[in-house]
Amino acid sequence: MKSLKRLAGITTSLLLSCQIAGAQNASLITNNFCQDNIPLSAYAATWANAKLGFKSLFVMDLSNEGKVTAIKSEEDFSASTNVRLIAHGSCEKVFETPNAVFAEYIANAFNGETKPESVFLGTCNAGSKHSGNLVETVFTALGGKTFVSGLIGAVGFSGNGSTNLTDMEFTNDVTLPKELEQDYNDLDKKIADTWNSDLQNVPTKAGCQIVLDKVLAGATGANKQFLDFMNQVYESYMGQNSEVFGLNINRLFSMRFSSQISACGPNPAFAKLKGPQQCSFAP
Repeated sequence: MKSLKRLAGITTSLLLSCQIAGAQNASLITNNFCQDNIPLSAYAATWANAKLGFKSLFVMDLSNEGKVTAIKSEEDFSASTNVRLIAHGSCEKVFETPNAVFAEYIANAFNGETKPESVFLGTCNAGSKHSGNLVETVFTALGGKTFVSGLIGAVGFSGNGSTNLTDMEFTNDVTLPKELEQDYNDLDKKIADTWNSDLQNVPTKAGCQIVLDKVLAGATGANKQFLDFMNQVYESYMGQNSEVFGLNINRLFSMRFSSQISACGPNPAFAKLKGPQQCSFAP
């Protein structure tokens, strides 16, 4: 296991060094970003930035014909080289949007000759083994030249005992040891109760939706407000304050274990390490 993880880490570093130079690596969230029981999507965006180098951030409004708005970027979304979708999904939908409609939205966002080199669809069941899955649908909508990938089945984070953000793996192979179930459930409930509360001293779901709605409405200064809110989420749920408040999501995910690495992408070494039973690829 140690040799596999070491090789995975080396491969990750090599791939990222190639991707980041001269490329726009963009996380794409949706208008449903805030509606988790805990700030999971915010965690995923922070993790993608810290571990994978996805520095640009855009939001797609699924309730407004897939309109894409930049939150943090020096270029348009259509200039993105690598895109990582952060959203919830099922075999047939991204939230309540059918796969075919979502794929059309993505294609419309890249309506010129330039297409992204890769798209990773970080939803549950994006690569499900049925016709019309999200991977196949997006691949076709983008003209069949973009490398599109996603995991098979339910997805989540695991820390394998580590509380470091960049040690987390995004995978569809997550287990929770029975002896940790009570501690996990207690911490999960505390984080959820706080996120869903009306407290003023920590970021909450309601506060998240307020600033995101401002972004979607194009309000002056909204992007900065949203990014400031994300920094507050980091401090309260991942950083030093998370230990003071007892709300550390890293600690929560440290209790979850996986045998798979988080790689799922076009690099051949990644495909070999991950295994076809874990990822769905197109082409």
